[in-house]
Amino acid sequence: MFQLFGISIAFVATRSGLLRWQDIASIHEQYPDEYGHFSEANIKAIDQTWYKRAVDHYEVDPESFVYSVPFDAGILNESLVTASHAIFVEKEGHRAPAAVVGLQYKNSVFRETFFNITSLCTGGVPCKRSCSVGDMACYVLDNNGYVVISKDIEQTGRFFGEIDGTIMDSLVYYEVYQRIRVYDYQAVCLDHTGYTGSSNMLLTPFKFMKWAVHWAIGRATWLLLQTQLAQLINPEWAWSLEQEQPDYADDDDASAFNYPGVREEEGDKVYVYLEDGLTMESAYINKTRPRPCDKQMDLYSLQADRLFEKGRPERPRAVKGRLANCNANSFTRQCGRTFSIHKIPHSNLVLLVIDTTCKCETRRLSVDPQEVFINESLRCERPQESLFRLRPSTCKSYHPEEEAIKLCGRGSVPVPSVAVSILLTVSTLYYTVSS
Repeated sequence: MFQLFGISIAFVATRSGLLRWQDIASIHEQYPDEYGHFSEANIKAIDQTWYKRAVDHYEVDPESFVYSVPFDAGILNESLVTASHAIFVEKEGHRAPAAVVGLQYKNSVFRETFFNITSLCTGGVPCKRSCSVGDMACYVLDNNGYVVISKDIEQTGRFFGEIDGTIMDSLVYYEVYQRIRVYDYQAVCLDHTGYTGSSNMLLTPFKFMKWAVHWAIGRATWLLLQTQLAQLINPEWAWSLEQEQPDYADDDDASAFNYPGVREEEGDKVYVYLEDGLTMESAYINKTRPRPCDKQMDLYSLQADRLFEKGRPERPRAVKGRLANCNANSFTRQCGRTFSIHKIPHSNLVLLVIDTTCKCETRRLSVDPQEVFINESLRCERPQESLFRLRPSTCKSYHPEEEAIKLCGRGSVPVPSVAVSILLTVSTLYYTVSS
């Protein structure tokens, strides 16, 4: 049964730090290369996102599971879906989280099961369209608007506003999702510095001759100094160093710049050559300058009450909408896009179904932090950099309690140490006589 639903591992994590798990699938089926084993990747379980989200979601729906996928699930060959549920203990009117239990599924099996279920027709009438066939786009979103299941597997883990921002705005308009704006007053912005050159210098032929002479003198001095130091330290080591220098230029199959440890610049990127001919893309060349700034970002939270009948949480209802005349270039004036969103019971997920017959124009929403400038309305919430401390109105150069202070030190008067002076004198005379 567990293998049928693609369950790979079951686990429990307690508030005290105890973590226990049971491997359902074999080790090679748990994809350790991408994530590592569950016990190694979740040593501090109470600090993991699946633990915190399960505890927080308990206040919304105590009987639900919280499903989550990695942000890069769409670009991986295989990923895992984590489902977690919090267990609370209540005593004398006080309630506290005791543990979080959960499962991990294979994303491929989890996705295949969803499309198999949504393709069934239970009403006795043959289905003309379904989530897997036809012009129906079906998305399973979590309570923050991120895609858990999509027909396009590359969209898994992405924010839905990046896929269809117009529909996301409509969900906010119908109060299915709430847009929450968050400010970061301690952010860091990176300004592009660009290249710096000596364009103000007049480059004459004499300048080039001067650079060539300086380079030749510096090179000769460095070689002479290196040889003298090597012979002074260990003559045999200097000879062996000359003998062990590898000659990469004689190898026709390898470049002289491709041996391990060499950095090569290509545009704005730096490549570091490793062993066995592999290359590693290093960080970008430092062309930015950090500075303090203010940033803001928009987060989204599901309003689950909108997906149930008022006062009756056991009766779910669908919220339907339509984007009218969403394509200005369409020959059909009545071209529009309809959508419907449903709550998936006992989970933090919703099912969003969109009719994509009409090709509508859309825009992209982002949840990445963006730099903003504080306006006058927020001036009272953040101290300004030009706010200085005011000097006192009168001069305060005397205090009556200072007369009671009798213990004053003499730290400002340097006093030589007699013992140290004698020791230094004796040591100097000893080394002078002995030499």
